[in-house]
Amino acid sequence: MPDAGPPAGLVDAATALEEELVRYERLAEGLANVPLGSAKQLRRAAEQLSAIAGAEERMEGALRGLVGAVSAARERQTAAAAAATGRADEIRRRSEELTALLARWEALGAEAGTVHEAARGLLDAMPPENGGGRQAAVDDVARRLQALAADVRTVGDAARAGGFVDLGREADDLRRSLQALANRLRQAAPRAAG
Repeated sequence: MPDAGPPAGLVDAATALEEELVRYERLAEGLANVPLGSAKQLRRAAEQLSAIAGAEERMEGALRGLVGAVSAARERQTAAAAAATGRADEIRRRSEELTALLARWEALGAEAGTVHEAARGLLDAMPPENGGGRQAAVDDVARRLQALAADVRTVGDAARAGGFVDLGREADDLRRSLQALANRLRQAAPRAAG
């Protein structure tokens, strides 16, 4: 983001002060150079003193304006800092939420890998004989797959509720994959028993 520079109010106040200071300095220099040898010259010097007094009042007003502009800039900075701090707190909280979800997701992923391997092993080694003995193992793995799919759905729902849509989509994909594997396992089991 490009540097926007100081706020216009601050610049305007500083410019006004600088202009009044330059006028004041010119009047003071002019007063120093006014000869004081005649009534006319003394009158001109008195007029210069009056002009200096008016310039001093204007300069004090410009100084008050600058102080007010600095104060307003400080208030803006304080408000921006408060907003940044609030956002930092929100980022920290959201990071903690995501970290917790990702920890659950990682644990489910490890469990999914274990159950997937067990299911693949059953599918690959399902002989027609001794189908009844395998049925208990098939039912157990299918039940684990369905329970895991339910847990994955819970994490996906929590992710979506927290606004982590991408994790929610990944959870939906994994849940569908687990359910499909459970269905394939169940479909293959009766053939093994028959």
